[in-house]
Amino acid sequence: AFATLARGAMSLGQMELAEDSAGAALAIMSVFERSLPSLHKRGETALVREMRGIMSSITGSNQEEKKGGQGVSSKDWQQLVRINNRLNSEFRIGRLFEYIMDTAIDITGAQRGFLLIADPKGEMHIRCARNIDQDTLGPGEHGYSRSVAQRALDLNEPVLTTDAQEDPRFQDMRSVLNLNLRYIAAVPLQVKGRTKGAIYLDSRGGAQFDEGRISLLQALADQAAIALTNARLTTENRRRQARIERLNRRLASDLKSREGELKQVKVELARRTDELISKYRYEEIIARSQVMEKVFSLLDKVVDSNLPVVIV
Repeated sequence: AFATLARGAMSLGQMELAEDSAGAALAIMSVFERSLPSLHKRGETALVREMRGIMSSITGSNQEEKKGGQGVSSKDWQQLVRINNRLNSEFRIGRLFEYIMDTAIDITGAQRGFLLIADPKGEMHIRCARNIDQDTLGPGEHGYSRSVAQRALDLNEPVLTTDAQEDPRFQDMRSVLNLNLRYIAAVPLQVKGRTKGAIYLDSRGGAQFDEGRISLLQALADQAAIALTNARLTTENRRRQARIERLNRRLASDLKSREGELKQVKVELARRTDELISKYRYEEIIARSQVMEKVFSLLDKVVDSNLPVVIV
């Protein structure tokens, strides 16, 4: 409840209320975390990071504005809250991919961005590739540093550099040198504590790859992972519902067809019964008792015979 209040206060520009609410949410989560057995402790969750980000942006916003710096301000976090609302209302996975990457590029000023999803074997595949103009990159523009993205997945934490050409961590990575990259950031996408992919961004210059922007990017990645999971589940449910509706229509059609066949069988049975009854009416015999019915049944068996028959 306090976390929701903090988000709402941020979106309305009520900084004092947002700071108090975020602090209360953190305090409650801290008490709850300490009460859990060590086996069940979850560590720093996406919600904790979000609340800390709100508090740090508010307490540091005045200093940042005075310095005229390009750090993360309260307005950036307010924008992220609005972005989260849109992410949670979009269930078209393809459009969701594009919106996530366009937002990530807008946050950092990167020239390119890739949304990477890992398959069951851990190999990453590009699901969306966008540029700063919000255009989709062509197949010939899909070159990126797989090593950096893989490092973020393996370490399960953001990887950031503002001078990749001189960074000793990347000296052996040919892709960084060949693509002449300077700014690189890779942030893992986590679903229920498991890394499922990464948001990868790079630029040859002009980007804002600082710790504040990466905090925003991590918060975006956490929310994006939830939104992607919800969209996937919604898509699966819709497909399942459509399949159930197709099966129901097929069953209804089969039932109608069987009912038609049964009706024809009943008509044919009634016709044959009428023929059978009309063939042996014994109209000149008046009696119709149960005893005579047995006699008629016996006559049915011998009436077509040329042999004389005596009924006693």
